[in-house]
Amino acid sequence: MTNNSNQKKWVKTLQFFAAYLVAAWTLLQFVDWVLNRYNISPYWVDILLWFFIGIIPSLLIYLYHHERLNQLIFKRREKIIFPINIILLIGALYLGFGNSDLGATTKEISYTNAKGDLETTTITKEEFRVQVPIFNFEQVKQDSTNLWKSNIINDLLFYDLQQDKNVSPFLFGTATTVGKVNNVKPFCNYYVDGEFEQIDSLFIITPFIRNSQNGKIITKQTFEGTDFLNLLDDVSIFIKSNVGIIKEHQSQYIDLNLKDFVTNSMDALREFEKGDFEKAVEIDSTFALAYYLNANIAIRFSHGQFEEQRLSDKAYEYRQRLPLQKQLKILIQKNIAYNQWDNAEELIKLQLEIDPKDRDYQNLLYTIYAETRDIESYVNFAESNFKKEKSAPNVFKEVDALYLIGNYKKALDIINKYELLYPDLRKEIVPFKIKPLILNNNLKEAKDAIRQTLLLNPDKKNETDDYMKAVSYQEANLSNSKDYSSFIGSYRQQDNEQVLHFFEKNGVLINGVSSQNLYSPIKANDHLLIDEGRSEWRQFDFLKDTSGVIYAVKLKVTVNNNTNTYYYWKEDNIIKTADSLLKANNMGEAKNAYEMAIQKHPKHYYLKDALKHFEYIQSTDSSALINQFKEVAGTYGPRKFWIENDKLFYKRDNDRARFPKIELLPISKNKYINLTKYVNQFEFEFLDNGNIASKSWMYDPEKEIWSKMDEEGNSFLKDE
Repeated sequence: MTNNSNQKKWVKTLQFFAAYLVAAWTLLQFVDWVLNRYNISPYWVDILLWFFIGIIPSLLIYLYHHERLNQLIFKRREKIIFPINIILLIGALYLGFGNSDLGATTKEISYTNAKGDLETTTITKEEFRVQVPIFNFEQVKQDSTNLWKSNIINDLLFYDLQQDKNVSPFLFGTATTVGKVNNVKPFCNYYVDGEFEQIDSLFIITPFIRNSQNGKIITKQTFEGTDFLNLLDDVSIFIKSNVGIIKEHQSQYIDLNLKDFVTNSMDALREFEKGDFEKAVEIDSTFALAYYLNANIAIRFSHGQFEEQRLSDKAYEYRQRLPLQKQLKILIQKNIAYNQWDNAEELIKLQLEIDPKDRDYQNLLYTIYAETRDIESYVNFAESNFKKEKSAPNVFKEVDALYLIGNYKKALDIINKYELLYPDLRKEIVPFKIKPLILNNNLKEAKDAIRQTLLLNPDKKNETDDYMKAVSYQEANLSNSKDYSSFIGSYRQQDNEQVLHFFEKNGVLINGVSSQNLYSPIKANDHLLIDEGRSEWRQFDFLKDTSGVIYAVKLKVTVNNNTNTYYYWKEDNIIKTADSLLKANNMGEAKNAYEMAIQKHPKHYYLKDALKHFEYIQSTDSSALINQFKEVAGTYGPRKFWIENDKLFYKRDNDRARFPKIELLPISKNKYINLTKYVNQFEFEFLDNGNIASKSWMYDPEKEIWSKMDEEGNSFLKDE
């Protein structure tokens, strides 16, 4: 009889429990609708879900004994279980959602528009945006003619999706499924890749929405048509519809068509994909995005003041074609090009209120802090971004920032934590342990990390050899290993206007690069510094003259086993003063300053060339100089020489801005130097047939001589 009674109680209990599940599920659906309808945090649905699940133990006990419990008759087990269940549930909910934003999913924000006026708008908070990594689209059938279209799809989708503040798109270039998953699984739920095919004039694009944990396809759709850019607009809508953005929110923001804000010229788009922005704007002179990206390159790699300002001005001129956020980036870029750092910083901080995870804004602010050597703000900004989001770029920035203040232990803790969380990424993570271990004098552990790195990455032998040099040097020279005095100073590159800075703060050696970031290299011996970036290996070899004084830095940068070498020449106040006087056209004082600089820096070949310029200017009448410029001005194949404000300028066309607009300074009737690319001189040869040929000379720092570049691709006749 008792068994039968218990069985009935369990049946009744399960019936009530089933009703509870149905009611709870219905309530969750209703709450989800309300939250979406009124833009309230979706975390409340998760909280309610886990609350309904968490009280199940107590609920089952209550349903089974409800007749007795309704009479307030509690046994000891219930007096213990019920409070413990509630306490544990509240604790778990607090740990899981205590730092979550439980308010509105949107916020009002004020920002400065392109005209400099303050406006207010409502945007989706960054925390509630869906992160969407976008990878390359593969060709169904290999076709070199149309490969560029396949390669540009993810870029265009990225620019298009950036307009919608419900999503945070990211670009990646990894080709393998394993690589894609490893890149995104710690940070995102989805990623996008796909396939592309062109049959005659028909474009076929198939995007895949994949699970970031295993790379499996969640959904896909094929889009066909004869208009490439219109198809990509449709693909963007498909992506937004399938990554968790409800239909009501998809029309919150202005969604310009790609043709409207990129270009409607497929020829210009092809050059844009190749990175030949100069050619792209030659085809479409209103291609604002190409001007903007070209100016970014010019500023980042210090192509010269003339070029940086020219490209920034062009981007600003046609900015109205772009979405609002891109217009604001162009305004910031213009301020940076004209060294208006305070204005740029203020504008960036305002825009980061709208897009706190925007990589462009973040990198620009890092650049400003680096340029102004504001280490405290640089470190605080990196820490703030890291706390908000543990994405790969933020992890690397945080670790690099910790090096700047000598907190090697915390940097190592972060690296070790990620190794534990993602053991399948050990091959990539272990090498980054070496630097903090060496800097923190943990030499035994550093040797072990070097051994593991070489075991996991045999192709890193050059890097591990350099690390071992640093360890051996530190073991043998512990007292001198932290003496950085000989490295301190500024070093100007001979190929452009980029400057390397080495300075010390609170016992930490810091390396900064014009318009880039800050790093803390490792001392490998008395003349060698080494450093490992996320994808490159850097060796700073400090060159000394016969008296043992450092006069230049030979920088080797290795990326994917390809090494490029750059020379940077040490500058002091005498050289900087001479340059300033020359730019100010104060010829008398500048000449004296250069003579002093040459006496102190006999290895600096370009100082001697500057002195030749003064001597030639002083010996030549100004009207004769103008006639000299007029005689050589013109087009010589890809080279253009022209007069502007009584000065001679040069630019090489279709060269992706690697050779920017520069002013030429005469040192004779037919030979010219410049202050942007010290490594090059230009010569005009007056031929017997009356024509003129332009030629270029290059300085060889190893041999310490000027040599004429190869005739082919160097000598060009003046166009008739």
